[in-house]
Amino acid sequence: MKKLYFVILFCCFGFQLFAQSTATIFATGATGTFTTGNTTTSTRTDNTMTVKDGSQRSWAVFNLNAAGIPTGSTINSATLTFARTAYTAGTGTVTFGIFGTATNLSTVTTPSALYAGIISGTSMLATTWGTGVGTSTLTLNAASHALLASNVTNTGFSIGWALAGTSTTRIYTITGETGGASA
Repeated sequence: MKKLYFVILFCCFGFQLFAQSTATIFATGATGTFTTGNTTTSTRTDNTMTVKDGSQRSWAVFNLNAAGIPTGSTINSATLTFARTAYTAGTGTVTFGIFGTATNLSTVTTPSALYAGIISGTSMLATTWGTGVGTSTLTLNAASHALLASNVTNTGFSIGWALAGTSTTRIYTITGETGGASA
């Protein structure tokens, strides 16, 4: 079972009065495809998603087109769920960031460009991810709804995780595309 998934709730206005659906989308891919991973400014790593204050960022690529969401749909809510498989607490203040971009980050091979690209998209959430080992289920903001709605046919939509702050010791490890037991 893949650990990283994306749930999109949306209302579709069309010939029927109202149709409401839920789509669950996983970041999936074989090892070596860089569907999920982490990067510093000098190293790019497949699968393992590690986020460290100011020095390491992670990403996941989703095939939104596979969900079958009709073009022109209105997305009213979106939830991002991921498994924290390891956590190291840090001191000081930290800013949490989750960003979305239409760019398929698995194809960005230069580590410094990938590191910058993770936070170059739309801010989807800026709140705590939780602490310890467990599952984070986060409700994404309104800007993310519009971003997702405009990318329903995208086969390489990416979400990035980043931390910024005064602590250099806070570390999150998130299950990547090859997953394990359920969250």
